[in-house]
Amino acid sequence: MDYPKIRRDINAFPMTVKGNAMICFQDSHGLSEGVLIPHELYARIVSLFDGKNSIRDIQYDVMRKYGDLIYTEQIEAVVQQMEEAFLLESSRFHEALERLKEDFTKASLRPAFFSGKSYASDSSQLKAQLESYFSDLKGPGMPDRNKGDAGLKGIIAPHIDFQRGGHCYAFAYKAVAEAVEADLYVVFGVAHAAPDGRFSLTSKDFETPLGIA
Repeated sequence: MDYPKIRRDINAFPMTVKGNAMICFQDSHGLSEGVLIPHELYARIVSLFDGKNSIRDIQYDVMRKYGDLIYTEQIEAVVQQMEEAFLLESSRFHEALERLKEDFTKASLRPAFFSGKSYASDSSQLKAQLESYFSDLKGPGMPDRNKGDAGLKGIIAPHIDFQRGGHCYAFAYKAVAEAVEADLYVVFGVAHAAPDGRFSLTSKDFETPLGIA
């Protein structure tokens, strides 16, 4: 790739790995696990992946600004690493994205993408994990399903992984569990990446370790 261009819709955040400052790049579509780039390389190389700079342009710009010689092979290695992870604008990325969309369209269920990652994939382990957020010292205690609170109209719960926000989730959903049962529950979720429209809708049922929802 002569003129690398980084995608605008990827996730990038700093992290420390064995004492080294890194930038983690993640594909918002889940096409790859992500790429770790040393922070210095990000500042000097990846920030120049705008689709207008050639490999030689990037090499020259780094030398002009910082006085450091970075070999074209080093830049090409970063380009290849990010291209393999579908983090650059390319025909390969768009073809993979189209396959992903086609697979989703054909599927009868919406798969549990983070099962085994953000939460346990085994139903018994997941039940224990979720119950712990209620019963732990930081939790609100187990719901009293006989309470029948008729005053609840809706809740706002956090949008974060269970490891960080599990107990906060428990306080929110305890209120739901203790409320009078409704015929219909409407759940709005916040997207990690901006969709094409204001809402993303699907008629598919959701696959979960606890069954089909």
